[in-house]
Amino acid sequence: MNAHGTLEGPPRSAASEDRWKALTQQASVAYANQESEAADDLYRSALAEADLLLCNAENGAGIAQAPALLVISHHSLAQLALKRGQAERATEHYRSAFYRLLALAGNTSAPLGLREACVPPLKVALIALASHLGTCGALSGKLMREMARARDALNAARGRPR
Repeated sequence: MNAHGTLEGPPRSAASEDRWKALTQQASVAYANQESEAADDLYRSALAEADLLLCNAENGAGIAQAPALLVISHHSLAQLALKRGQAERATEHYRSAFYRLLALAGNTSAPLGLREACVPPLKVALIALASHLGTCGALSGKLMREMARARDALNAARGRPR
C-alpha cells in the first residue's frame, strides 16, 4: 500500500470486485476523515475498477453487479465534488453514470443478463441526475428528455419495442 492506503502491485489485466470494495472502503474512510484529495484518488481508482468490471461483463466474463458498482463509484465522486463546491464536476459524474448504463441497456448486442442488470442502477442514476439537475435549475424539458431516453433504454433492455 502507498501513502494514501491504495492497493499497489504490478499492472493487472483482471478486474476484481474485492479490489473495488477495498478501494471504496478506503475512500469512504478518507472522506469521513476530511481527506478529500485521498478520497478523490481512491474513489477514482474504484471507478476505474468498476469500469473494468463492466467492460468484462460486456464481453460475457464479468459480474452482474458491475452496473451498480459503476453507479456507486460515479455517485461517490459526485458527492465529493459537491462537498468541494464543484457542481459542474458533480454533474459530469451523474451524467456519466446515467449515459453509460443507458447506452449499455439499449445495446442489443450486449448480453441480455447484463442489460437486465442495468435496469435497477439505471433507475437510481436517473433519479440522482434528475434531482441534481433540478437543484441546479435545469429546465424541466431537459429532464423530460432524459427520462424519455431512460424509458426507451429500459424497454430495450427488457426486449420491448421503443
